[in-house]
Order: sequence, then C-alpha cells, then structure tokens
Amino acid sequence: MKEDVLGNNKEYVTPSNYELEKLLARGTVAYTHVNEVWPNIFIGDDLTTRSTLPPLSDKLLVHCVMGRSRSATLVLAYLMIQEKMTLVDAIEQVKRRRQIIPNWGFLKQLRELDTFLLEKGSEHTHTAHTTEQTNKKH
Repeated sequence: MKEDVLGNNKEYVTPSNYELEKLLARGTVAYTHVNEVWPNIFIGDDLTTRSTLPPLSDKLLVHCVMGRSRSATLVLAYLMIQEKMTLVDAIEQVKRRRQIIPNWGFLKQLRELDTFLLEKGSEHTHTAHTTEQTNKKH
C-alpha cells in the first residue's frame, strides 16, 4: 500500500493532502460507534459517551461528535510520535479498524508533524552514525 502512495520511490516522503485523501478513501471498513484501533486505544463518536460502556481501566477512549476527524487526528498523531510510525503507516493502521476522514486542516497539521518527525529522525540517525564513525577512529 505504501508503494501506491509513494510511487516507485523507495524512500519515504510525506504525501500531499490529495494523496492522503486518496489513501483514506480506499478500502474502508463499515462505520460503527466505537472501534479499538490500537491495543487498548478506542475511537468513538458522541453516542459512545452516552451509552453504557464496559469499565475502561487501562484503556483510552478518544471521541468527538462523529469519531472520524478530530479524534482520529489525535490518535494518528499519537501513533506517529509514540509508536514512531509514518503518517501513512498510522493511517493504514487505524483504517483497518475504523472509518476515518480527517479534514484538510488536520491533514495539513499531520503532514507538518510527519515532516518534522522525519527530519528529527534523520538528524538522530546522522548524529548516531557520525558518533559511531568517530568512536571507531579513536
């Protein structure tokens, strides 16, 4: 799936909003009120908060009115930061379990986060590689 978004280029580049919308529109699951999208992390809609929920100890419920844009964006950002996923990987993970449609503004912010994390990661990799080479010389 990543190759479809990225073309033949093997190196990951943050996709455009248009490419992300195409990715989000492909192969989506049926809409339900709440879904577990990552172990112990659930995305739900407004109805979820008004219904009787089982005890949520050691679980996280992220919800908004429809549970498809605002809450999905927060979970995607969490997966990118904490689980070190690219934006495409995070979208693919959540899409397997829940229908999501972050709005253009949220997609723009997620793209900025993706770019920032990629740059931060490459700086870390470059620094570690340089340090490793320096240590070998001494």
